[in-house]
Amino acid sequence: MPAFNYSSASADGRQCGLDLLELTLGYEELDVPQGIGATRLAALAVVARARHLLRRAYEVADSGDATSAAVLLRGITESVFTLAWLNRDTELAGIVWMLDEIRSRLSQHDDVAAAERRQRARARRRGDAVPPLAPGQSLGLLTRANVRNLRRLREDVRRRAQRLPRYKSRLEKLKVKQLTRMPSFQARAEVGGAADIYSLTYRFDSNSAAHPNPLALEQFLEERGNNIRIRATPKGPRPDPYVVGAVLLLALLDLAGEQVEHSELAPHLEELSARLQALPQR
Repeated sequence: MPAFNYSSASADGRQCGLDLLELTLGYEELDVPQGIGATRLAALAVVARARHLLRRAYEVADSGDATSAAVLLRGITESVFTLAWLNRDTELAGIVWMLDEIRSRLSQHDDVAAAERRQRARARRRGDAVPPLAPGQSLGLLTRANVRNLRRLREDVRRRAQRLPRYKSRLEKLKVKQLTRMPSFQARAEVGGAADIYSLTYRFDSNSAAHPNPLALEQFLEERGNNIRIRATPKGPRPDPYVVGAVLLLALLDLAGEQVEHSELAPHLEELSARLQALPQR
């Protein structure tokens, strides 16, 4: 039984989520061969991460903190958008995902290196000793060899993408404007057929929990006569985190099934889906 009831569906919704976690224990501490492919490996890791987030979200929800649970569940929602988008064109979307990560790592490296250069320049102006770099070392997060390897990989992968048939039209269908940048979560949701989840769940969580918007902040304000109490914890109704979490993990498992073989789970997932659909809506 849940320690906190958010709706009449809390107990059954929480049990569905726990049953999903039990059903997918095979994703824990799983050893896979090195050559299974980056996309399949990513799908396995996405599910493992989602299971971890759901556990933590349920722990927080058990304390009555639906807002913090929503922030954790947001990570699962973003995984649903990304995997749904990836499944539309695994070959090209996987390349875009890889190039986006390379761009991000090199960009972070450059930002840190620029900050370090400024700091070393200030030290020299003060007359402080500035230690020289070791051979192969850089001012950023990566070694010089790492940077060279990533840049070489970026160009190799870019050329591989450009040789694909119908390369430009496929990018348009994926709503990719630049080969080295993933589309927004909204665009991923639209491409992957998850636009309703974006509109009804993700945007609400953005405004009411994840970001410091008025809707989120007013949950910490309470009128007390002529005064306004600044609350230590948020107050106000929220979607049931037990039900939302179970629905999101179920959706993610369904999407992951297009990348990894877990057909033995199918009848159990269908049974859990029916249980969730039968829950009271309020």
